[in-house]
Amino acid sequence: MSIFDKDTDQDWKKVGCSDPYFGVLTSDVYKNSLLTEDSRQEFFLTGEKYVQEVVKTIREKIVLNFHPHEAVDFGCGVGRILIPLSKFCDKIYGVDVSDGMLEETIKNCAQMNVTNFEVIKSDRDSVGIEYPVDFVHSFIVFQHIPVKRGMLIFKGLLNLLRDGGVGVVHFTFRQTSSTVSKFIYKALTTSRILSALLNVVRHRPIMSPVFEMNMYDINELFCCLKECGCHNVHVKFTDHGKKYLGILLFFQKEQGLLSGISTQQIAALDQ
Repeated sequence: MSIFDKDTDQDWKKVGCSDPYFGVLTSDVYKNSLLTEDSRQEFFLTGEKYVQEVVKTIREKIVLNFHPHEAVDFGCGVGRILIPLSKFCDKIYGVDVSDGMLEETIKNCAQMNVTNFEVIKSDRDSVGIEYPVDFVHSFIVFQHIPVKRGMLIFKGLLNLLRDGGVGVVHFTFRQTSSTVSKFIYKALTTSRILSALLNVVRHRPIMSPVFEMNMYDINELFCCLKECGCHNVHVKFTDHGKKYLGILLFFQKEQGLLSGISTQQIAALDQ
């Protein structure tokens, strides 16, 4: 690794120890120096609302009786999504690259009486576990992983799914800024030296991470789903302000003769 390269895993390990809530949702109210009990409750409420919407979509578009036995939340952070997801799973694995994030997840689960979970530290190019599961999930995580690595991890998640298993994974796919702005941002986020200079300008600690925002090719994502036998697919667009466009991919792994048949079609067959 040259002096112009950045180790994004190291960035997240630092954030997990220094500012874990801000690392998950980059609003100033979630910085350690400003975090209050009210803003902390608001933070977890955003996770509750998100999970309610995700489960509603799964039950309407993918699987009517969604209740996975074992699930994975990849990039679980401090447990914002894992905790509400745990209500719908018999067991959930929280996977993250940051020890600090995982420690915070354990504390938060204890405070909220969540016991059906296990935390696992991921490594550089894989999910970090090999257990087959019924549900895989990741939200606002892959955008911060370089695309080549991210695609390997995505395939790893798909390969974890049992037949009939369900997944919900988020990606950013387009940056709407000008070509010049894209070039400048890419330079800032891939060079440790330029990142440090930007921090000086912003009056931030010189080694504070400047996070990458990586765009994934939708064609490659769909090819990956097809190759891994995930044929029942639903897509929802996500809102990231004016600069970025994102999608949530809902999918189900092939399952016998009913592979790729929607909930509505199954209900029609039963009539």
